[in-house]
Amino acid sequence: MSVGSTKLMPMWKKTIAWTIGTASATGVVVFGVLGLIHHWGSGQFGPLAAWVSGAGTLAAVTIALWQAQRTNQRAVEDARNAEERLDEERKRHKEQLQAQRVAVMRREQIEAGKEIAASLRQIWRLTDNFTWSFRLESESDIAKDTYLDGVTDYSDVFSSTEHSIELARLGIFDETLLGNVETGLKRARKLRGEIVGVGLAQLVNWDSYDNSYEEVGESVRIITTYLNAALNPVYLRYIRKQLDEDNFESSV
Repeated sequence: MSVGSTKLMPMWKKTIAWTIGTASATGVVVFGVLGLIHHWGSGQFGPLAAWVSGAGTLAAVTIALWQAQRTNQRAVEDARNAEERLDEERKRHKEQLQAQRVAVMRREQIEAGKEIAASLRQIWRLTDNFTWSFRLESESDIAKDTYLDGVTDYSDVFSSTEHSIELARLGIFDETLLGNVETGLKRARKLRGEIVGVGLAQLVNWDSYDNSYEEVGESVRIITTYLNAALNPVYLRYIRKQLDEDNFESSV
């Protein structure tokens, strides 16, 4: 708006100046003609000249006041426009910061989920390697010795990995992913309980162990699949749609 005012003001000034000049010239001519017709003397032209001068001064003051008012009005409008632009810029900047914060949290959550999935997979393989060494000879004394030699190291590595999962879990805010992690951690602890604390390798319930072992592997697959979906929102919407359709069909 200030740009348009800058272009229009010279024309306004020219118009006003031309109007005042024309009016003054016309007044002088009119009064001059009247003076000639009525044979005015110098005593009559003096007050008339003073009156014309006063009228011109009044017009000049009026124009100055009008210009000052226009200037103040433009200043107020410019200030208001500047404040509005500043508010819009602040709002846009706030939205950008919020979007960046959400993006960072999302990336950190995905990385935390990957770390948890890797830790659960490590527990899964660690347990398999530990039990494989004595499971084939579970009815012999060799199995007993192998179990007693390895159970302490197994428990130490398991506890360290479990602690890593608990720390990574703090970076997760997605309720679905958090629920999957909780389930996976619970299953891993159950798997450890199948072989640690039973006393001897011969007392391991291998059927129960196999079931717990498969559950941990399932949790790893679920978490990994959900993370892949989180990396691809389109795929995530597709999966959720499929789940909704399956739930609908199962309820019919």
